[in-house]
Amino acid sequence: MLNFATKIQMEDMRTTTYSENRNGGVIKTDNNVPTVEMVMGYIHSIPITPTIKRIVYRKLQEEIYDEHLCSLKNKLSDIALLERDWDGYEAEPINSVTIKNFKKVLAACKPSDFADWVLSPNTNGTLLLERDEAAVSIASKEYSYYAEQGDRYMEENHRVFSVTALLDTVRSINAFLLK
Repeated sequence: MLNFATKIQMEDMRTTTYSENRNGGVIKTDNNVPTVEMVMGYIHSIPITPTIKRIVYRKLQEEIYDEHLCSLKNKLSDIALLERDWDGYEAEPINSVTIKNFKKVLAACKPSDFADWVLSPNTNGTLLLERDEAAVSIASKEYSYYAEQGDRYMEENHRVFSVTALLDTVRSINAFLLK
């Protein structure tokens, strides 16, 4: 438990931090990147309501999800450029229809849908989405998936591809892994 003098010092630090930042100062360290503690100290120095905290939380999540979605789109563009033998072991280039289909999926999804997923090329010319204990292999006309958590397991092979079907599957896997 903090003693009275320590509480007063902390209050003074919060007030000073808020005043400096409100007047144009920026929280920086030697490498110009604030630490988590500095950011949290700044946030706690500002008199904000729980509602505003929730809004800030959601906005920060959206930014992270948007950055990750942008990263997936860039990764897909890079994968689309792969030519035959891209791995040095005669891997197939990724099918252009598969690339176009997945672009449609990324255009239709919520940024949070793929927050924990990683995209990579498969040597057989398909795309591979992976996260935790789950994977989705995407071809031009179909896809297959599996997910496992403890003793629970879900999978389906050769499911007909559609943007809606793939998004429903990814969302189902996300929910399955949260249970």
